[in-house]
Amino acid sequence: MQQSGLYILGDLSAEPLPVVLNDAFGAVAFWGLPYANPASVCSALNVPVTTHNEAIKILSQGLIKQSKQSRNVVLSHCFIDGASESESERPLSIGGADRVDW
Repeated sequence: MQQSGLYILGDLSAEPLPVVLNDAFGAVAFWGLPYANPASVCSALNVPVTTHNEAIKILSQGLIKQSKQSRNVVLSHCFIDGASESESERPLSIGGADRVDW
């Protein structure tokens, strides 16, 4: 599907790979962070993680180490603390434990 311009990014990895696209100004690296519940990150990366905030932090550190482009875009599947939910979203947890700091 990548040849048609559709990229599906869902694997948890300590060394994520970006999708690099070019425009009139050069390369842009798009980094996809999948929904990262603590148990999945702990299992996939073999690191101690107990909160969603820790999970996103660990995944973010991996992409910061890998970032080589001057322009980077991070796409993440998570709920940012303090953000507004859209009409299409529904609560999946109680008490905001799944929210991450912006």
